[in-house]
Amino acid sequence: LKRTLPQMIVLFLWTCLAVPMCSKDVLFGKMHIGLTPMSLVSTFVAALLTMRSNQGLSRLNDARNAFCQVINHTRELGQLVGVSVFPYDPQMGLLAARHVATFCWSLKAHVRGMSSEDITATLLPNPVDAQFISKYKRKPPAAIILRLRQILEYLIVRNKVEKEVQKQLFQTISKLNEALMIAERIRNSPVPPLYTAHTTRLLIFYLFWLPLALHGTIQNALATVVVTMAVGYAMLGLDEISHICELPFKFMPLRQLSKMSMVDAADAVSYQPPPLDPNAASSNSFSKQISSSATSASPHLWI
Repeated sequence: LKRTLPQMIVLFLWTCLAVPMCSKDVLFGKMHIGLTPMSLVSTFVAALLTMRSNQGLSRLNDARNAFCQVINHTRELGQLVGVSVFPYDPQMGLLAARHVATFCWSLKAHVRGMSSEDITATLLPNPVDAQFISKYKRKPPAAIILRLRQILEYLIVRNKVEKEVQKQLFQTISKLNEALMIAERIRNSPVPPLYTAHTTRLLIFYLFWLPLALHGTIQNALATVVVTMAVGYAMLGLDEISHICELPFKFMPLRQLSKMSMVDAADAVSYQPPPLDPNAASSNSFSKQISSSATSASPHLWI
């Protein structure tokens, strides 16, 4: 109601002015337009508003799917890092996990046209890593993906990751890239302005003549005002909803989704699974690497 209130006030004032015109047959009231011609216009208005609403809801659904993919892929990537990288190279594993946790925050700021320097500096305490992401002004999430590929290449050269795990890591990073592309498409390709302008003009034309046509048919001033305001509220509200859904990232709960992604990535590294062979836990190199990694990583715990 708040968004449509100015338009509703104008429509109310015009309706109050149009009713006396019809009663006294002055100015526009002399035309005696009936509801039958108006029904032809209303058909086109309803079709255009329906198409716009469908487009807006489709963009909203695409945006939700894109961020759902980001949450899913960052969780998958964090778990792969926590199980297959961190136990054997704690430093690179922790660095990769931090970049995974930063990705969703960076994407949130990117699609909203905001800066993510504060959260990047918090999650990446090394100034070199934080500056690399922050200075990549055009597309910080792409810089994070680039850094993750660099970390993976570093591990591959030193034979610290098995081939099957390498393949899974590369595939998950590529899926993050695809989700980034979908989010950018939604942000940079809005509904054509010509289509929006045409719908708005036709809607204004219809609401301008509606009170004149109604009063000429029902011959009741109060009924004319009530019906006109009800129809106007429905159509103007639907038009406003279409405008909002064209930019879904502005009202989606991206902060909660980013926090969820960060927590999943942190948990994958912080909560290591126990050894599969309890009897060999004392002599297992895996458990030794876990304990040493926890000791070395303790100054850099998650914030």
